Amino acid sequence: MNELLTSAAELLRPYLHEISVAITAAILVLFGDHINGFVRDSVKNYNFLIRLTVFILIVTFGYGALSLFLGHVLSSLMYHIPKLYLCPVLILTFIIIGVIAEEKKHI
Repeated sequence: MNELLTSAAELLRPYLHEISVAITAAILVLFGDHINGFVRDSVKNYNFLIRLTVFILIVTFGYGALSLFLGHVLSSLMYHIPKLYLCPVLILTFIIIGVIAEEKKHI
């Protein structure tokens, strides 16, 4: 069993950055409504053009930069996980994301 987990981890290691960006994107989808709500409450008293500009900046640059930054940080952390535990950690991570998505009625 240990050899299977180690072999699977070796296959996944070159793709850890992509996997971490996928995890980050899923988390942003799950909690984006909270971020958008906070931003909406912060700018609700401003002019329409200012609200629109802030929304565009948050969605395009904010979420994009957050995805790239958190993806990089997460992939750096995942490289330190021993090969034996990498697959179980990734599986558990996606299961937890799925459970949260189910609770939030996203699936």
